[in-house]
Amino acid sequence: MAHLNLFQELDLLRREVDQAFRGLGRDNRLPSSLLTSFTPRDYPRLNVSEQVDHFEVTALLPGLKAEDIELNALGNTLTLAGERKVGEISNGTWHRQERGYGAFRRTLELPSDIAAEKITASYKNGLLHIHLPKAEELKARKIAIEG
Repeated sequence: MAHLNLFQELDLLRREVDQAFRGLGRDNRLPSSLLTSFTPRDYPRLNVSEQVDHFEVTALLPGLKAEDIELNALGNTLTLAGERKVGEISNGTWHRQERGYGAFRRTLELPSDIAAEKITASYKNGLLHIHLPKAEELKARKIAIEG
């Protein structure tokens, strides 16, 4: 008798539904069976960490130039935007094109407000490093008790 794992079956169903509707309403160059497993809302891939007085965000953006990346912050929200250009080939044809292209926008909501005027960012070798200091009024502070 076969053992049924409900969670595996549900995950398989979710993947099949995602695959069936991927690219609906867009003019895709490739059939959905050749597309990668993440959707445009997952781009760029991010790592986010929190320290006592700041957040660190690292975004994977290979093939872009620093001037092609737009970074905005307001309150507790960070937005990355830009555009990946389609690769060009001369005297040939594409057989497989897995790297996506086109405009992207990814908004990240942080657990607390950030000091937008103190944010620093650097971009090297396809990695965008963003240092986001927390807003002063939200930093925890020790309060002395008289007595």
